[in-house]
Amino acid sequence: MYIKASSVYKNIQSTGQNKSTFNCKKYLLESDNSPVIQSAIANIHTIWKNAYCDNCFGKSLVSATTNGTELSNSTLKFLLLYQNLTDCISNNILYNLPFNICKNCHHMYTALNKHFNDIEKISSSSVCMDIMDRMNYTRIQWSKTFNCSTKRPSDTALISSIVIGSVAVPIIYYVSAYVTSKGVAVIRGKLVRHYHTRSRLTQSQSSYGSVDEIRDYPLSDWIQ
Repeated sequence: MYIKASSVYKNIQSTGQNKSTFNCKKYLLESDNSPVIQSAIANIHTIWKNAYCDNCFGKSLVSATTNGTELSNSTLKFLLLYQNLTDCISNNILYNLPFNICKNCHHMYTALNKHFNDIEKISSSSVCMDIMDRMNYTRIQWSKTFNCSTKRPSDTALISSIVIGSVAVPIIYYVSAYVTSKGVAVIRGKLVRHYHTRSRLTQSQSSYGSVDEIRDYPLSDWIQ
């Protein structure tokens, strides 16, 4: 339709060259009436350009013919991947209750998302609007409607284990260090008391002449 509209406008512009026929160009484009046709074709071209529609095709459509337009290979591949994902979601909703879209359709979503990223790298910010709209809607539906993650479902348990382990290891370390330090402090206290006891015993031995004399020394005076 875009090509047809552009072609009709070009035909109107070219009719002024034939003086023997009715001058459509002068009547439609150069009359005192409101320039509806010029405004309409200008809006068509603006919408087409702002939506980067040419990027969906293998070549620019400005000079293309109706029979010579073909979608680019990257566009065809995207549409195929999009259809595969759409079919997978629909089939899971219809035939699998409770349905598990996140698991069953994950590889299709990943393939579609990867191909879109490849297109985006090549086209930068000028991705064809048909592709851009489909991908934006699919991402919203995947994350918001179905609560699916971009990561593989099988990775969820592994990631959870890693997170729990990362949190638990420091706690175990500090608890062990605390318990160990308390144990060392207790042992150190016992050694210090034992050392003082032996020191007093040694002093007592040096103060009395024999073991018998030590026996006669009150026990409460050298054992605290």
